[in-house]
Amino acid sequence: MNERLKDILGRHEGRRRFPYDDADGRQIGPRKRTIKGRLTIGKGRNLEAVGLSDDEIEHLFENDIRRAVAGARRLLRNFDSLSENRQIVVVSLVYMMGETGFAAWTDTRRHIEAGRFEEAARHIEKSKMYAQLGGDPPGTDDGKLERPEELARMMREG
Repeated sequence: MNERLKDILGRHEGRRRFPYDDADGRQIGPRKRTIKGRLTIGKGRNLEAVGLSDDEIEHLFENDIRRAVAGARRLLRNFDSLSENRQIVVVSLVYMMGETGFAAWTDTRRHIEAGRFEEAARHIEKSKMYAQLGGDPPGTDDGKLERPEELARMMREG
């Protein structure tokens, strides 16, 4: 029964890589934000009622990290020769902004490839992302180490 059940359910539910409204089958995104039915993904996974298990979250997380590492390697010729801390910074930025987003940081990437890590850290600190994620403005310190501050420090210190 298990394989037959999977076959029948799989055919009935279909396979959707992006969230959709199960009432009309339309993908949720910039053109459709109002949902009539349930927010669904994959093979009929009702995200509102079922959500994700801890195992599923970890599986997605590990896949996303692998994708971010591959993107970092494509964007920086010297990625594998960077210190572990600097690799973590670059992968974190790719993970957070996507490969296309980090690709737009041409000056930062150029500084990293040239070994000018202080300059790369300054570019992180001057970024919109830094302010959006709670980085302290220059000359101030609220006593907490937020994500962007930690990334700039790790880039600087190696």
